[in-house]
Amino acid sequence: MLEWKTSWHLHSQSGWDKGAVTALDLGKPRQWKLWLLEGLRHLISVLAMLSAPPEQLEQLRNPRVPQRRSGVSTASSGCVCAGQRKGCKLILENPLGGILVKSQTSQLRAGTQGRLQARPLHRNLLPLLLPLGAGTDFCASPRFSCSQPLGCSAQGPLTHSCHPQPCAMALSLGLLLALLGCATAPDPALEEAWQGWKSLHAKEYLGEAEALRRQVWEQNLRRIQQHNREERQGKHSYRLAMNRFGDLTNQEFNELMNGYTPVPREEPAEFQTSAALESPMKVDWRAKGYVTPVKFQGDCGSCWAFSATGALEGLTFRQTGKLVALSEQNLIDCTKNLGNMGCRGGYTQRAFQYVRDNSGLSSERAYPYTGTDNSPCRYEPSYKAANCSGFRTVPRGSEAALAQAVAAVGPVSVAVDASSYTFRFYSSGIFTCPYGQQQLNHAMLLVGYNTAHLGTYNVNYWILKNSWSEGWGQKGYMFLLKNAHNQCGVASDGSYPVA
Repeated sequence: MLEWKTSWHLHSQSGWDKGAVTALDLGKPRQWKLWLLEGLRHLISVLAMLSAPPEQLEQLRNPRVPQRRSGVSTASSGCVCAGQRKGCKLILENPLGGILVKSQTSQLRAGTQGRLQARPLHRNLLPLLLPLGAGTDFCASPRFSCSQPLGCSAQGPLTHSCHPQPCAMALSLGLLLALLGCATAPDPALEEAWQGWKSLHAKEYLGEAEALRRQVWEQNLRRIQQHNREERQGKHSYRLAMNRFGDLTNQEFNELMNGYTPVPREEPAEFQTSAALESPMKVDWRAKGYVTPVKFQGDCGSCWAFSATGALEGLTFRQTGKLVALSEQNLIDCTKNLGNMGCRGGYTQRAFQYVRDNSGLSSERAYPYTGTDNSPCRYEPSYKAANCSGFRTVPRGSEAALAQAVAAVGPVSVAVDASSYTFRFYSSGIFTCPYGQQQLNHAMLLVGYNTAHLGTYNVNYWILKNSWSEGWGQKGYMFLLKNAHNQCGVASDGSYPVA
């Protein structure tokens, strides 16, 4: 009865999944599997209550259920920042064994108490985990403790590492996964490939985390292989390949890497299209020296900053004839007062606004990239490497206008919908988005367009520079189908800086 009450609170208050229970997104289960999981859910509840102390039973009778649909539960770390200089960075390192909850960090000011957020990796597991403490406050906020400071330097904040102490009522994750039927045995035929992938990308996992990451990786690999089989049958115009993001679910990847945050445009001066202006057949600013090598944003949703610096690097080259890599970290640290959120997302046009108002932007050499957003602005005018007087936007949704703009002014900042698994694992060919996907969440740099000859057809495509390293796509680039109903929303929010 207690479990029924917990489940009822979950579904009625937060609206998650209308009572559906699936396991690690392994596909739509048959009816018998739903019955089995429902029975296992009650079994877990009973086992949890048998081992729970009285105060935990009271928690079950009055569950503290998160109200947000995203499944975020805030837990107090109990840590007080004692930093003398730049504050403290609290790190919640994978509660519940590092498998079912993402690591989270929180930057604190000196003298303040920290609170961390914990998000289940798979919200459909929450009804099953709720009796174990997941999704509430991980048994109780006082159970969080802090280790000693790990170090402090002039260039970084004082760092604490916070860990949840063991919960009296928690079952082992191995038993839990076995009960759920989630811990499927890894494919022995893939062992060498798995070890090679981990070595190539320097991946290491603690404890039972490797079992889940291996499972996610194998699932992604199977989808890639299936897509490529279909591509050989002529069903697709592009191929996929495993890359450094192979151990992430699609939800995790989008939260981590896609940090473009669109806002209503104030509609500054637009690029003026002309019916009399005929765009060239092809444009590629890489060949003319306007584009720096592909960069890597790391585990930080700062794509908006890389898109902005790319456009500014092109503008600077047009003005000076010198190609200088500009500082994304300068934009991350110094545009927060304009509404950007560093690694949690931002808007390219606010970056252009900052450079205009600040009368300059540092070079990457003078202000190197760290992939973090917990530092104050450290811009020094003496290191100015670029400037702009403002920016222009491209008429929304017009691929013709976008083509004219990139041909006339140089590289253009654009945004796309990068939420599909096919986008994440794109390797070669001319990409097409799943039908209707135009919810902008990732910023890229448009550096030109061209035409490919596929059999008896000529196919137009955009050339897009990404910030996911040269190991993604075609050495860091994507060819996206052009003049085909605004694929991925590429023409929906283009802009570029002006001298």
